[in-house]
Amino acid sequence: MKINKLLYKLGLPIFLLFNSSFLYSSQISNISIEGFKIGDSLIDFIDEDEILKQSKRSKIDYQYLREPGRFLHIYLFKKFPTYDYVSFFVERGKSGGNYFQIENEYKILGIRGEISFLNNFKGCLNKKEEVIKEVTNTFPGTRQEESINMKHPLDSSGRSFVEYTDIIFDSGDVIQLSCNDWEEGFRLKENYSEGFTFTMQTKEVISWIENY
Repeated sequence: MKINKLLYKLGLPIFLLFNSSFLYSSQISNISIEGFKIGDSLIDFIDEDEILKQSKRSKIDYQYLREPGRFLHIYLFKKFPTYDYVSFFVERGKSGGNYFQIENEYKILGIRGEISFLNNFKGCLNKKEEVIKEVTNTFPGTRQEESINMKHPLDSSGRSFVEYTDIIFDSGDVIQLSCNDWEEGFRLKENYSEGFTFTMQTKEVISWIENY
């Protein structure tokens, strides 16, 4: 696959350019975001106590799904080259006792990074369009699906919206580019961030999220 040469130039104001923290492949399992890849074990990066602590909030956030506890959504807040934070969708861990650890415990099946565009929905949408062009030029064999001005299911008032573009691979895995526009009172109450998100998800996670 011929990769857009512009992606190798450092300093361009394009989301995908962050000092080689995004590696290109025709399969999302070979794409790295800030050093994390689909298929990695999250326990190699985050203590299990922290994973378990966050798992309770994860189930609350996805309570509108039919199986809210099937996967965990775990956040990692630190200084990354591009993102304000990175989060992971992982399989639930399986205890291996004190003497051995089961391989692929808390296996990562989805990775999300966010750049803040607080109260700047238009700026977020502009960034999303930039990234769509870069991703589709890099992966020409994919197809796109879009949702515009959709009410966010987490806000029962119907005053929060999300717009996203799915870039779909033949495997059924997806790169999703999205912008959230939370109703301000709801955002403050829930302490939600607001901005542009770049998400990679396997078809298993996508099926789970769509089952509500």
